[in-house]
Amino acid sequence: MKKIVIVLLCLPFIAFSQNDSRSTKSVNQLSKITSDTVKGKFDQIQIFYDLSNRVIRICQTTNKLSKSPYGNISQTTTHFLRTQDFEYAGNNSYPTLRKRAIYRYDSAKGMDVITNCQVQYFKYKDGKRVGDSVFNSYSLEPHYRNGVEGDTILHNETANTDPTIFHRSEYQISPNKIESSHDASHYASPPNKNTDNVSFGLNVKKAAYEVHQFNNDVFGYYFTFEQFDRAINPLKSLNIAPYIASEIFDFTSTDLDPEGVPINRWEPPCMPSNYLGWSYLNENNPISYTKNGSDGTTRHECPIKNHITIAYTYNTLKLPLSCAVSIKTIDLRNPGMANNADGIEKRHFNFTYNN
Repeated sequence: MKKIVIVLLCLPFIAFSQNDSRSTKSVNQLSKITSDTVKGKFDQIQIFYDLSNRVIRICQTTNKLSKSPYGNISQTTTHFLRTQDFEYAGNNSYPTLRKRAIYRYDSAKGMDVITNCQVQYFKYKDGKRVGDSVFNSYSLEPHYRNGVEGDTILHNETANTDPTIFHRSEYQISPNKIESSHDASHYASPPNKNTDNVSFGLNVKKAAYEVHQFNNDVFGYYFTFEQFDRAINPLKSLNIAPYIASEIFDFTSTDLDPEGVPINRWEPPCMPSNYLGWSYLNENNPISYTKNGSDGTTRHECPIKNHITIAYTYNTLKLPLSCAVSIKTIDLRNPGMANNADGIEKRHFNFTYNN
């Protein structure tokens, strides 16, 4: 079974600051998370900062190692998977704009091309994000001329909408809950609505990420966090934490089980991936949690779920240096089985910090 590790960047909910300019470089600032190398490939998330320690880019890549044609020297071929770019007004610590892009490699052009991108302007009220004032989305579609398909171009999916529309996007934070929704029904075809719901105390207890479709089908992923360590979440100092706190960020191509047995193709696609994750709101790091999905029509638990355990090593500051991820896929249709055909898969990830 092909599985993907999804990382939930985890940060604390910190107070909103109108002018929080830091001119010195922060030490012990997370710069990247790197997977182990399997079959000559590894994945990586890099975080880039400006001189005020504000996040300006999060970049996810997949990397393939190979021998150089000039000898046995190893060389690395890197391809973009996803990027997020943040922009700010003056010295403010809160972002005003985010650009997100998804890439694929075009073998004919010999380069990575953008297949989907979004331009998002954050809307704030009383020091908190309350939604998005403008949310434009672009997708890669074939360009036709005289009935003949030519190069693909980025098509603006929101070109026919009024730019002053609020885009029905809301973002609400209470002392123990985050609710986020983006209703795309006024421009998307078929229409849909995305919602995030996160409940938390000191750490996140439950998180639900759903897509509500026009025919009332609901597809989602649901997390129940069971145990946490007593160490420090390495991402909690990022300035973007309070403003995208309900979101996840994922390693989309980390194959945890290349030799595994696939799920029966007639099963609903409610459990295609494994997840390694942290929440933005966590003070500590999760060491045990469960993830399951919905089958779309009933929102019942998927017959297949994942149980994830994570073991960390730390430095003297109680920041993680590495982690070993164990993921057990459980088939609820066979509760007497300790493991299904996939057994328990393990991968390792390393954390690198700026000094």
